[in-house]
Amino acid sequence: MSALVRLLEHQERGWEYVRPLALAAEEAGRGEAAPPHPAAALYRFVDAEVVDLYRYNAFRCAHMVPGTGFAGGPPSTDDIDAETDHFYRCVVLLRMAAAHRLAPPELRVVASHAAGLDGWYADFAAVFAPAAEAFQRRLRGSGP
Repeated sequence: MSALVRLLEHQERGWEYVRPLALAAEEAGRGEAAPPHPAAALYRFVDAEVVDLYRYNAFRCAHMVPGTGFAGGPPSTDDIDAETDHFYRCVVLLRMAAAHRLAPPELRVVASHAAGLDGWYADFAAVFAPAAEAFQRRLRGSGP
């Protein structure tokens, strides 16, 4: 199995944890016409700093695969790596905020989904490094 395929499978595995966060943020956003939900700011954080960042990076990883085309040029593997670190810092902040004694109880579910990303992040470097190397070789024109 190629390094790029392993990277895409790894991203798909991460989405299993991020998707419930996206759904929770979306559901919380539906009630924003009413008085502000006590956790509205935290759900906006989930949406912008966790879900959107994950999606953005997943699409950039997908654009590393031959034949997918590059919107605006090839993705930067250094940026993907750095943004993945940023994403995980946001996940850690989310978990800390959701565990705070003043956080609404429904956020504990959000925290449990975010906790699943620990293993995903721990494995990221080992999956990403060979994929980034293969991608860079392809950009230089020296093989798959």
